Amino acid sequence: MNAEEALKQVFETFEPDVLINFFRIIGVSTLNPLKKSYDIQADASFFCIPYLLGTIRLENEDELAVFTVKVVKSLTERSGKKAQYELAKKILKTEDRYPAGIFIFHDDKKDFRFSLI
Repeated sequence: MNAEEALKQVFETFEPDVLINFFRIIGVSTLNPLKKSYDIQADASFFCIPYLLGTIRLENEDELAVFTVKVVKSLTERSGKKAQYELAKKILKTEDRYPAGIFIFHDDKKDFRFSLI
């Protein structure tokens, strides 16, 4: 499977194993899958419980966290970017071992947004 096919599969089936496979196919060989719910107080009017997909070890030995977060309302180009950023910032501040994270916000329609924070 190539990167284009893997991305197409993400569009069709937004599930943790599909995302992990996508990262591996695009060359992220240091992804350590953790696949667990992340217990942090999130605004229930905007988000469901965040999910820690895994961590990516960087060359300098830091880890980059990869989270998926389901949004309650439809995800559009402008919907809730500030609230998404604030939640991501809160998670990273709580988990001070991650200097940054990839946050994948998604909705029921399988629309999603990758954000590097």
